Amino acid sequence: MKYRDNLGTDVLALALLCGACSNDSSNSSTQSSGGSTQTGGGTGGSSAVGGQTSSSNGGGGAGGGQAGSSSGGSQAVSSCENATSVTPCGGDVVGSWNVTSSCLELAGELQATGTGLGCLTIGVTGSVQVNGSFVATAGGKFQDQTTTTGPVTVTLDKSCLFMSGTNTECELISVAIEGLGFHDVNCVDAAGGGCICPGTVQQSGSMGLLVADAQTSGDYTVSNNTLVTGQNPLTASELAYEYCVANGTLTMTPKTDSPPTTGSIVFQKATDGSGGSGGGGSGGSAGSATTGGDTGAGGVTVTGGNGGGGTTAAGGRTATGGRSARGGSTAEGGSTATGGDTSSGGTATGGGTATGGSTATGGDTGAGGGGGQPPGPDGPCDILEAASTPCVAAYSMVRPIYKSYTGPLYQVRSKADKNSVKDIPLLAEAAYADSKVQDDFCAASGCTVSKIYDQSPKGNHLALSPDTFWLTLTGTPRSGGGLNQKESDVSKNPKINVGGHPVYGLRFTSGQGNAYRVMKGNGTATGDQAEYMYAIFDTTVYNGSCCNDFGSAETTGNPDSFTSMEAIYYGNATMWGKGAGDGPWFSCDYEAVISPGGSKVDNSIPPINIKKFATFILKGFSGDRIALKFGDAQQGALTLQYDGSRADNGSPMHKQGSIILGTGGDGSAWSDGVWFEGAITFGCSDDKAVDDAIQANIVAAGWGT
Repeated sequence: MKYRDNLGTDVLALALLCGACSNDSSNSSTQSSGGSTQTGGGTGGSSAVGGQTSSSNGGGGAGGGQAGSSSGGSQAVSSCENATSVTPCGGDVVGSWNVTSSCLELAGELQATGTGLGCLTIGVTGSVQVNGSFVATAGGKFQDQTTTTGPVTVTLDKSCLFMSGTNTECELISVAIEGLGFHDVNCVDAAGGGCICPGTVQQSGSMGLLVADAQTSGDYTVSNNTLVTGQNPLTASELAYEYCVANGTLTMTPKTDSPPTTGSIVFQKATDGSGGSGGGGSGGSAGSATTGGDTGAGGVTVTGGNGGGGTTAAGGRTATGGRSARGGSTAEGGSTATGGDTSSGGTATGGGTATGGSTATGGDTGAGGGGGQPPGPDGPCDILEAASTPCVAAYSMVRPIYKSYTGPLYQVRSKADKNSVKDIPLLAEAAYADSKVQDDFCAASGCTVSKIYDQSPKGNHLALSPDTFWLTLTGTPRSGGGLNQKESDVSKNPKINVGGHPVYGLRFTSGQGNAYRVMKGNGTATGDQAEYMYAIFDTTVYNGSCCNDFGSAETTGNPDSFTSMEAIYYGNATMWGKGAGDGPWFSCDYEAVISPGGSKVDNSIPPINIKKFATFILKGFSGDRIALKFGDAQQGALTLQYDGSRADNGSPMHKQGSIILGTGGDGSAWSDGVWFEGAITFGCSDDKAVDDAIQANIVAAGWGT
């Protein structure tokens, strides 16, 4: 998801011109990016981006792919010969600039922050070209309408395969590498250990830099012959360029050592009135052949999709360990949530310091004393309590999930004054968050989300994560590399309607350390004790990094061992397990294994195919049994995804009872995601009517209406 600033300027962004390398290649308007390097002497090259055959030395694969080392090495044949970098001289960058030529050589180590790999850097070789235009205004705003394309080869030391306390495999690690800004990565085993990963760069924005979240617009600064257009969210390094303006020409070289880059991008300044639309002109990226002729994993038909009642579930496989899986049943219409019960009193559930060791930031106000709504229908936690499985953690950015709860839902903190916080209450006239309170408080200087209140009596309020293996407020994490945790910026949190009222979700942005945690939960399940959890996620926001989680994790903040976690995960990470196709999947994060079903890789489980808002239910029974259900939060019934033995003999469990949101058990916070609501119980109901009543309550709330 990208957030774009509008440029208040009358500067015209002119038509894109395609760049050309400063070698013997043609200056055609559809410049080829060349092919991917062959590994092991015969995997074949990818089709040229844009469709033009690359001029290369030596033989190549079909479609313009260039030949690589027959010994399985990491050589990426370059189409940039004798690339030279700019001699910086500074100058006035204001105006609209069109690329006329470019060629950049990549050779060296790239910081691997953001993947959870067991190594701090990975090797990258290759060459890229930049096409398009760049607009800079006198007010310090920019629009980067460029595309950066080209073939690369990534090499991984065998130490990179050790992730979150376990070893993964080359064939499962490609998605993690793509999370650093690459595309079409296909990792294979290298001689002597490690992996060789041919791939491509196909990036819009952040011209010539390898960035997981490329910037297409924003603020820029110039100083000391250097242009800065933002910050890499994974590494916190500047997105910077050395530059020189002379005689209507702007020449830039990316200022980075991750990986070291030589060469330049040359722009010609556009004249007023000569421009057309600025978005086209870069070659099409279609046509790359999979390495070694493997069939692409896309296009998998989702069996047992997410429609309303009567849809066949995706389960139906035999569970590992000899126990028959209970998936495969037809989804049935949900029963209506029982409602109308009289409130038992309406006592405030908060009022003191959060138990379980989480520090109340910015002054912990009590969870009671909010809006004055009369009790309504049973909420999810009323339903679960009636089943003798009470909630021990209950959170929502949107609404009360107990019918008698009247306290604040969450708290925001002013960016201008870290000690200034504001509770977001319920509307006086309806049981939804009063988002105007947030809008008014944050209008002047912006805000972050400092706390999500626990609506249960346990006081497990979620605040910014304490230090963990991958996270630290200051200094260096225990891992030797990682992130500084930061509260989620409300400017990135999506505003939606629920029940006709505007409310916000909670956005986790890759590399921003948006991790919330109660390190030692009060009343949570431990060991092999049973628990039940549900959550509502935005299905359109995810990535292949760790970990878009909600649930139970380690109290140590370390990747202790397989079975030390039990959390809902949503995304398309493959390093610790996967389902069929390319994802995304709803899975259980066990620590070191993220499984959607009965094994680490369970190809009987299809990707989630829900348009916008999903209900995920994870039922963690005592003994060797787990069940996963999902449904559309806007309509219809639940679908049983899996019910059977735990993945990879994951019994008994060794849960520790920490509560996490937007992070992995070890503090990995490189995921993208949007979360709205969730709860965790002590004990686990096996009554289908309970699940159906919760789903009926969620649908009745009116998500997206």
